[in-house]
Amino acid sequence: MIKTVSKALIKNRAGAYLLLYRGDSHPNFPGHLDIPGGEVESNESYKEATAREIWEETGVHVQLNSLEELFAKQYKNIKRIFFEANIDEIDIPVKLSLSYALIYNRMSRLIVFRNIFSD
Repeated sequence: MIKTVSKALIKNRAGAYLLLYRGDSHPNFPGHLDIPGGEVESNESYKEATAREIWEETGVHVQLNSLEELFAKQYKNIKRIFFEANIDEIDIPVKLSLSYALIYNRMSRLIVFRNIFSD
């Protein structure tokens, strides 16, 4: 069975990306940078799952039509789908779960991906 995970880069009007830092108490990959996202449930579209996960992890609401698919990649039994959402606000009000810290960074999309997927 294939598990599908969707994630999103969230970019504000100033061009800064919202990145999550997984705290030392996070159960998976503590101390790593991440972007909001998670597992797609059986009753959801990829965009619905991405918007839900963004809201659950950050408290930020994104419209489904603001999610642009960047790419999808499957390795073994995990399919990963990546989106980008552009947000009009410069300072996005974020409510994080306790295991995350917020970072706004003005990096290119490529540099963000390199930082998230390094190791």
